Amino acid sequence: ALQQSGKFPSLHTPRPRYWFDVALGRTGIHLSLTANTMDKRVGVKVVLMPDKVESALPILLEQREAIERELDAKLDWNPYPKKRVKTIALTHPANILDRTTWPAAIGWLAKTAVAFHTVFAPRVAQLDLKLG
Repeated sequence: ALQQSGKFPSLHTPRPRYWFDVALGRTGIHLSLTANTMDKRVGVKVVLMPDKVESALPILLEQREAIERELDAKLDWNPYPKKRVKTIALTHPANILDRTTWPAAIGWLAKTAVAFHTVFAPRVAQLDLKLG
């Protein structure tokens, strides 16, 4: 579904994991598509690795209102504040243990990944990540 969107020039080979990472144009910041069987949810999130968090997260937080307006969704910003890796996430109910739900879940993941990429990639490219 991601390849068919034409929005991602290169994708990694999928592996048997609960997540699939997609480049966002900058080392240390990427998209991650997830599937949670216990909570019956799928999600898309921007992942900020520890070496980028201190400089990137505050800049993105300043743009929170515009980002959420462009995505037409309220995002979960830094849901695990004690963890070193930070995320900006959106989840959707999906029982992936039921194969009949897969087309809808995959459709939501692909559509949301494209939207996240469209909204976040230009912002990530413009980030001034110099640590002061």
